[in-house]
Amino acid sequence: GRQGRLPGFLASRFWQNGELIRGIGVDDMTAFCVAPSGQGVVYGTGTVSIYQLAGPAGTGTSGQLTLDSVRVAQLLHGDEYNLTTAAISTAGSMLDNRGKSEVPRYHLLFGGSSPASENVPLLQELIADDGGPASRVLIIGRGPLSYTNSLRSVLLAGGASSVEWVIPDAAAGSDATTATLLTESDRFVFAGNDYDELLDFWSDTNGKLLDSLLLNGRVAAFLGSDVRFAGPVVIEGCEIPGAGFYGALKRLPGLGLLQHTAILADAYLDIDLFENTATALPWTLVTEQLCWGLLLHAGCWVAYQPDDTRYRLQIRGEFPLQRWTLSDTRADTATQIRHGAENPRQLAGFENLTLDVLSDTTVFLPASTNTGTGAGFTSLQNTCFQPNPFSENLQILQVPFEQAELIVFDLYGRFIWGGYPMPGQILDTGKWPVGFLLGIWRSPKGQSSGMSLIHH
Repeated sequence: GRQGRLPGFLASRFWQNGELIRGIGVDDMTAFCVAPSGQGVVYGTGTVSIYQLAGPAGTGTSGQLTLDSVRVAQLLHGDEYNLTTAAISTAGSMLDNRGKSEVPRYHLLFGGSSPASENVPLLQELIADDGGPASRVLIIGRGPLSYTNSLRSVLLAGGASSVEWVIPDAAAGSDATTATLLTESDRFVFAGNDYDELLDFWSDTNGKLLDSLLLNGRVAAFLGSDVRFAGPVVIEGCEIPGAGFYGALKRLPGLGLLQHTAILADAYLDIDLFENTATALPWTLVTEQLCWGLLLHAGCWVAYQPDDTRYRLQIRGEFPLQRWTLSDTRADTATQIRHGAENPRQLAGFENLTLDVLSDTTVFLPASTNTGTGAGFTSLQNTCFQPNPFSENLQILQVPFEQAELIVFDLYGRFIWGGYPMPGQILDTGKWPVGFLLGIWRSPKGQSSGMSLIHH
């Protein structure tokens, strides 16, 4: 609930008062105890989440909420957070995911739900992706037949010349008929698959043939729960109510089409599953030391398309996509076990996660998540500014990204200054408020880094 509602509350406050405020969400069975000094300590089996807007909230073409570079810290039992300085104390260790990148090897589309009727724009894009109707489409999935026929109807209505269907069972892994279907198809739709069956197929002869076809430019779409197969790790158990709460989620090997990204669909399909989808993705990013997570829902889809040395992401639909970037952070997983339970809740803690809520836009995935030289939001402060602390003037020594934008706001989220400073430029800070400030650097490629500033 907090993961979905709290950013919306912060956006509403911005629209009403123009303030970039901080939001704090406290899980059930969890407390955040704050001393008069402003030092807060987390107790309990859940997490305390701290959201800080880094820029204006917006709306998509259909009125959807959009947010850019929201900084998220999620704290576990024993972690501390200072409301005055925003300093975080955690027992977590640095993640080993810096410098990793998504090598643009495949052209992939991901739909936020399974029904054919909710994927019409995505399937039309799949068919027309090369500038004209794709000739032959192969559906890969367990069915049932009524579902497969609904997909076939949408594809044929969209201009596909033929649509075939194969169940990726043990027989299909090596038979000649399936090999011919794969070779003669231009587009592939993964829908309604069973994990064990699909992974066995993928490791067999025809699975390796399909992988080689995709590597050579053919396009694949994954619908609904099948989107989870595309990454290096598959999260199993999200369809079981309370699985994350009782420690029953599983992480299993995926197809590896994306190397450092985990994806979940049907984010808000069932109220009994909200906790699973809200917690499973960050928990997987931390435990597997991945860089990116995508959370989709019905009416949202995204296309990954190679663009030279990086991926171009096209986000479309009536519902926004949540993209989570985890880098330069200390992180850990929950260890507190509630009374009478056998396992801790499957929750992650971290100092620095960037949340983007995207709608009807095109962005480029950075080649690397390495945006600094240290942990959290303080990694560049000693090399970008001089002096720091400062009084009347602040000199820009360097900028961390090409065409970097700098936004400065106070700890209440109020905007102080924004612009595109150049190395050597001196900012007149005489009218800036005294105290701790937060500066956010952002690049046109989606990179971001933050640091503390002290004005005395």
